[in-house]
Amino acid sequence: MLVARERSAYYPARVRVPDYKQRKQKDTVPQKHLQIKAKAIVLLVLVFMVMVLLIAQYCRFVALKLEIDQVEGQIARLQEEKSRLEVEVKKLSSLERIELIALEELGLQYPDEEQWLVITSR
Repeated sequence: MLVARERSAYYPARVRVPDYKQRKQKDTVPQKHLQIKAKAIVLLVLVFMVMVLLIAQYCRFVALKLEIDQVEGQIARLQEEKSRLEVEVKKLSSLERIELIALEELGLQYPDEEQWLVITSR
């Protein structure tokens, strides 16, 4: 038996297909989110790399500062030792000390008038 159907069910209404621009916008929205996420990740990686470089430079600066402080301390110690040695040289090379050593330890004596030798030039 044949039954008549309604026209709308038998002939479906015109199916509305979204136009190309709307479809493109719908497709690109997730891509835009992915692009934004990728840019954010790249930016975070760059910021992280810059921070690591800054920290490395700071560590290098601190190490150099420590080395400079050590060298300055060594210079100060050497200058103190130099001044101490200069005082000792002056003390050991004094004429009074040399005379005392010559008279007492070496047994030398001042020359008599007879031991003097006068040389004249022509």
